[in-house]
Amino acid sequence: RRALGAVADMYGDMVPIDNSRILGVEESLELDIGDRILRVFPTPGHAASHICIEDKTRSMLFSGDSLGMYLADEGKVIPVTPPPDFDLEEQRRTLESLAVLDCNRTCFTHFGCAGNCSDLARASLHALEVMAETVKEGVHRDRDPRSIAEELKQIMEIESPHGTLMFSSMSLVSVNGLMRFYGK
Repeated sequence: RRALGAVADMYGDMVPIDNSRILGVEESLELDIGDRILRVFPTPGHAASHICIEDKTRSMLFSGDSLGMYLADEGKVIPVTPPPDFDLEEQRRTLESLAVLDCNRTCFTHFGCAGNCSDLARASLHALEVMAETVKEGVHRDRDPRSIAEELKQIMEIESPHGTLMFSSMSLVSVNGLMRFYGK
């Protein structure tokens, strides 16, 4: 709720898990789970505690929110930059590191799977730079966050019904995260 505001209501109540079930990852960690080897590694930016999981056996990346949301109808990756934890510099570094990762398939938390991680990370980094510049200019001109979010929808050329719905629900959150990063 702190990060998403009213959007959090769509997800229902959160139930905490026992601390003994939590494994922190400060560097890369490999897990052999029988028929697969998983590499878990930190990918801060979207949130300080964010991770990705690479299935090295199947050449897949489970990107969480590190790459953003995937709009299959649009064929686009749109970064998600929520407050209070978003860090633009960390996100850039994360996307640059994912851009050199050799995975043939990328699975997003939002919404589905797509192709090569490197291509998707570069696309996300480009979209992030467009978003960051648009928000920075909006802050400089003292614009309303909603008008900046609407401008981003136009710039990103989001047109499909699903893309419009998903982008509309997350764009204001992302604008607020970038505004917070810029100190507004």
